[in-house]
Formats: sequence, structure tokens, C-alpha cells
Amino acid sequence: MPRFEDLISHIQQNFPKNYWIIRWNESQPPNQGLIDIINIYNGALSKLDEESWKEIKEKLFRKINKKDTGRGQADFFNTLNETLAYEYLIDIGNDYVSFIKENKKETPDIVYTNNGTINYCEVKTINISNEEILRMKNEGTFDTCIYSTLTENFFSKLESTINKAKHQLSTFTSYGLIYIILNFDDFTNYYMDIYIEQLRSLIQKNNDCCYLYFRFGVLGKINIHDEYTVD
Repeated sequence: MPRFEDLISHIQQNFPKNYWIIRWNESQPPNQGLIDIINIYNGALSKLDEESWKEIKEKLFRKINKKDTGRGQADFFNTLNETLAYEYLIDIGNDYVSFIKENKKETPDIVYTNNGTINYCEVKTINISNEEILRMKNEGTFDTCIYSTLTENFFSKLESTINKAKHQLSTFTSYGLIYIILNFDDFTNYYMDIYIEQLRSLIQKNNDCCYLYFRFGVLGKINIHDEYTVD
């Protein structure tokens, strides 16, 4: 069984009355957009060695929300997104990639070796804003120009997230990788060129103390991983 489906099966068996899994069951079979996301996660999960697979499963099941917070299983999927960074580190040729076990002390998420040197990675996810959630619930009409630039609130949240990641990395290293999955309010990517330019300046601001990697959504069709490179 593919590993994403294995996770879903575990939730179905152990949390059958959970509000999220009930909605998941009702939404089957998945549409193509969801199939694409499932395939991305399965691709990442397939790269995990057995010990890392065991570690992330245990961590994921601790993150399942019992109550509906309005954001679905955000903690679960934010944690699952750590596997996307794991896959990235494997794909660019690093060795001994593994998750760091959670404990009372704040730590990075991943440790890996590059050319014999131990390095660390902290993974973060920025999800859509509370304002966007309200717009989705209201189902009203609005001018899409509100998406034309990343807002001060977005950058305030992003910089706070980066600072928290720096702190977690600082317990192990003076310079590390911060891998951030960005889920924008505008899912159409219409204003991506503007977003990219805004984010480049933030990378330049932080490149003396960490290596920032921005992945645009789970699908990761656009990524920025230094001041100049977009792929």
C-alpha cells in the first residue's frame, strides 16, 4: 500500500468518528487536483528509509486534531510537509537524511550530511490567511486585485516564522536551511511574478544567517532557493 494511503487507513481505523476523516470519506473518489497532491506526498514518503517512516508516522498521529478548528488537519499536513524537505535533501545528493526526534527542547526537524559535514533543516508551512478562509465560507464576490501583492500581514507572519526557525536551528548550528512551503490566498498563481520579486528581497535580507528555500504550495511548481534562482 502506498504510504499516504497507509496513513489515511490508520486514521480511518483509529479515529473513525473524527470530523476530518468523515469528510475525507465523503469526498471519495478524489478529484484530479487532490490526486496530484496525493501523488506528491507518496513520492516524498517513498524516499524515507524505514526509521524515518516510523518516526514521521508517530509524529503525524500525535498531530491529529480532535476538534474542527476551521483549518482542517493543518497540524497534520504541516508535519507531513517535512517529508517534502526530506525528499529535496535526498534529491540534491545529501547523505544520512533523518528526522530529529521531538523532545521538550526546541530542535530543527531534519539532520543530514553534505560532503561529510553535518547540517540541519527546519521546515515550516505558511497557510492561507484567516481573511481568505472567511471569503471561502461567505462564497461572495470580490475584486481579485486584493491578491496583486503580498501584504504586510503576510510578511509579518512569514518573518515571524523565519525567526522562529532560526531560533530552532540555533540550538544546533549557526547557519542552516529553512525550507518553507507557501500556500498563498490566490491559488491561481496569476500574480506569481510579483510575489517572486517580493520574496527575493527577503532572501537577500536573510542570506547571511540562513539558507531560505521557498516552495510554492505542495505541488511545488515554482521554487525560489536563493536570491537569483527560480525553478
